[in-house]
Amino acid sequence: MNMKKIISWGMMLAAAFTLTNCAKEMDAPVQEPESNGYPFEIVASTVDTKTVNDGMSTKWAEGDKLNVFHALGDDPNYVNDGAFTVSDVEAGVFTGTIAEELDVEEEYDWFALYPYSEQVTTPAATSAGYTYIGHSKGLNQTGYDSMASLKGSVCPLYGVLKYGGVKPELEMQHLSSVIAINVTNDTDEPLTITTASFTAPEAIVGSFYINFTDKDNVVYTASEGYSLNTAVVNVTEGTALEKGESAVLYLAIKPFTAAAGEKLTLAVNGYSKEITLAKNAVFTAGKIKTVNFSYDTTEAPAGPSTISVAEFLNLKDTATEYVLTGEITRVVNTSYGNFDLTDATGTVYVYGLLTPEGASQKQWAAAGLKMGDVITVRGKYSVYNNSPQIKNAYYVSHLVAFAEPQINCVDNVVTMTAEEGATIYYTIDGSDPTVDSFEYVEPFEIEETITVKAIAAADGRPSSPIASKICAFVDPNGSGDGPGTPSTTACYTLSTASKQGSNSAYAGACDITVDGIKWNVAGNTQINPWRFGGKSITKVDRAIYTKTAYPAPLSKVEFVSGTLTATWNSLTLVYSTNSDFSNAQTMSAPSVGASKTIEFVPEGGFPANCYFKFILNITNTATSSNKYVQMKEIKFYGYDN
Repeated sequence: MNMKKIISWGMMLAAAFTLTNCAKEMDAPVQEPESNGYPFEIVASTVDTKTVNDGMSTKWAEGDKLNVFHALGDDPNYVNDGAFTVSDVEAGVFTGTIAEELDVEEEYDWFALYPYSEQVTTPAATSAGYTYIGHSKGLNQTGYDSMASLKGSVCPLYGVLKYGGVKPELEMQHLSSVIAINVTNDTDEPLTITTASFTAPEAIVGSFYINFTDKDNVVYTASEGYSLNTAVVNVTEGTALEKGESAVLYLAIKPFTAAAGEKLTLAVNGYSKEITLAKNAVFTAGKIKTVNFSYDTTEAPAGPSTISVAEFLNLKDTATEYVLTGEITRVVNTSYGNFDLTDATGTVYVYGLLTPEGASQKQWAAAGLKMGDVITVRGKYSVYNNSPQIKNAYYVSHLVAFAEPQINCVDNVVTMTAEEGATIYYTIDGSDPTVDSFEYVEPFEIEETITVKAIAAADGRPSSPIASKICAFVDPNGSGDGPGTPSTTACYTLSTASKQGSNSAYAGACDITVDGIKWNVAGNTQINPWRFGGKSITKVDRAIYTKTAYPAPLSKVEFVSGTLTATWNSLTLVYSTNSDFSNAQTMSAPSVGASKTIEFVPEGGFPANCYFKFILNITNTATSSNKYVQMKEIKFYGYDN
């Protein structure tokens, strides 16, 4: 893909960091869909908006696809016609199927978006159906003065034809603006450029909801949390610039106007300059604005600042390294080191842990890291699948946390042990323990079923992760707490709001331990609420089951659902006192649905030391998108004696 002929707006201004009014025309490529209806074709012109570049020669390419929409003239009820694929690259003819038959005597409004995205279902998107502009992780430019990275979703296109007939021709326009960073080496030392960034007062790259129904007034709405104020370009194969030599780097951004008095920041190889605008600076769709940068220092940039997780997430600065320290609160992958880092202000996901020198991606095992350790890393903000993260963080140091204390309950007596030098603090009311909780001194007896939670702690080391165990009271004259009066208060809750797992695949599974009960979950546990489903599935079972027996008898079990996008056929509960679910009993939910609390109440209740398996039967015939059933909670209810 690439950029077209130059339209000169004026002379370039000479300064350390200036804006000029040079402009070029640009272009872009695609993705996938499916459609049923009436065969149809449209023409998408002009030569200034093609997607394959060979020098200054451009054209559509085989496989290019558009989103197409139509409506009766000025009718806001837009019809989504799905994907149209180029059938004549020279003439710009795209073919597909429309959702309804057209009246040849009517006039229609036509809309097209390039590249095709299944996410976009209307040309008037304001809160759903995002379009990418630029790249949240940074563009990768090979060498200097190259526009080869300006293609595809980096530089999307749109077309609008008002009051057209049944053979529409749409003139495609650009949705992105481009910045050309003209870097001049004004030092006596050679300069090899590896990275540059541009920071604006508003979001300029990432995901946006775009309403392009008025071709003269396109409205961009930033996707909260998935759009950034900083655009980055990473350069490979750059050569050393001698004093006075220049190189150009390119960034695709959302069009915007920076008002007089606002600040813009440009950085090259970590050397940053800020300008306060004396007048408005307009970055127009389909135009290239040149920004001049004088690299006039030989001093190394200052080291990275130490900031909190909340500051890191709010800055959304993809160009600058920062140092963060926090507790490892979730471990996803121990080979490459994927984990959650949590401090007092929030949590950020770390995707990959490098050595301090960046020599290896497997520093996790080398450092002997584990849950509860307090780690210091340095890295840059990035986004993956619309979620913020630190990708390939550099290991700095860590403090080893105590291991979880061991909790045992035999004959109604609770005992606990921990590493030498640690003090155990515990609770028996279900709350999380701190150093202000009960201090464990000696074994104690229980008179009812309780949940014991404990930590190991001492000055100078991080406290352990919380250990949790349900200690079932065994009546010397009977067999546990029940049966008695069924309780109306849950004695155990598996809440997806407070727990994430390591699996994001709908067909995958992972183990998750909550309050001493280990569960195996066959669903996406990295999203709250958890999701069970997939694509191209017909009456497929997805299960969640305990690998730890619940020690006390139960009167009732509840399954709480959330939103449904797939077809939920049934929910079955299987329970057994055997871990392999042999000699199991089965109960079927009388009905299932969205945001529903489904109760299972067997006659006589559930026995002590029982294993539970919930089986969701799901159908989704769509081949290109995952659909799901959300699970919010599972609750266990015991007895009040």
